[in-house]
Amino acid sequence: MIFGLFGFPRLEIAGAALATLTSNIIVMTGTLAYLHFKLRVFATPFASFAVIGASWLEMLRIGAPALLTNTVVPIANSIIVAMIAGYGVVAVAGFGVGIRIEPLVLIPFYAMSAVTSPFMGQNFAAGELGRMLEARKMIAKFCLSYGLGMSVVLYFLAPTLASLFSETTEIREVAVTYLRIMALSYAGYGMVMSVCAGFNGMGFPLPGVMISVCRALLVFLPLAFLLEWWLGVSGLFIAGATANLVIGIAGYVWLGSYIRRHRRVGSRQQLQ
Repeated sequence: MIFGLFGFPRLEIAGAALATLTSNIIVMTGTLAYLHFKLRVFATPFASFAVIGASWLEMLRIGAPALLTNTVVPIANSIIVAMIAGYGVVAVAGFGVGIRIEPLVLIPFYAMSAVTSPFMGQNFAAGELGRMLEARKMIAKFCLSYGLGMSVVLYFLAPTLASLFSETTEIREVAVTYLRIMALSYAGYGMVMSVCAGFNGMGFPLPGVMISVCRALLVFLPLAFLLEWWLGVSGLFIAGATANLVIGIAGYVWLGSYIRRHRRVGSRQQLQ
């Protein structure tokens, strides 16, 4: 569709948009069909309105707060871009290179958070709270080992990776600075993602919202204004890294206290 191959008209950018729309529709249709016919967990439009309404309400109870959680990150990035824009187009371009490389590095964390949600949900429903605490420790160990490992790798590879996106020295310098600073906090960011996913899986989405809001508004923004005034554009990156680490630790502690509280409540109910 972009290049007009195999008989398609050459649509260029419009072709990219149309291809995205088409693929999303195909995947959505296939997913809904699999959920309904194979897993029997989806209320189809042919079911009664009461069944559909109950299904939608239950999904929205978790989905709406999770939506807010995922919205906070783009908003925070927009604020960063606005602040970086004061340093010129080169700084914005360097930041853009950095945030395009970063998701590739964070893929294992995305995968882990996707697994954490159903694992925590299943064990919470089964009352296996000890397994949840053990999983929490294993998640933290993985975040620390992988995060620290990637901080070393990116320290050496950041210049090479940045050069793949731009030949301008100033742009590469900003991108390298971003990657080297932020990589130090990837362990905390991975913990934030998994903690939010864990709370969602347990059926408590509001803690995830609070974690994301605190990370962006209560920790990052005040530090960003302070450190930018002191250190310039590097201060913004340090503020982001600090927010990841602080909220990652706080989320780890909060999830543990949440699980232990429910275990104590369950123990008292069994004694009664």
